[in-house]
Amino acid sequence: VDRSVVATGGEVGAIKLWRRAGDRLELMYVLASDGDPVEQIRLSANGRILAALRRDTRAIELWHLDTLPPALETLGLRSPISE
Repeated sequence: VDRSVVATGGEVGAIKLWRRAGDRLELMYVLASDGDPVEQIRLSANGRILAALRRDTRAIELWHLDTLPPALETLGLRSPISE
């Protein structure tokens, strides 16, 4: 993943992946949410793993981004199915 990808999370619990497009962001993908707000979110150095800390349950979720559907190829991730 290049630096044009941004991950966000918030009060509603959804985690969103965005692509920078000039001076704006385009929503590319929304990860499932159980409604527990996201307190912190981090991408690994190689951009393949996203970690999210949930506020209420204090659970840590790990998303292996390159195992998500092929739609994520638009973010520069390869689907293992297409390899």
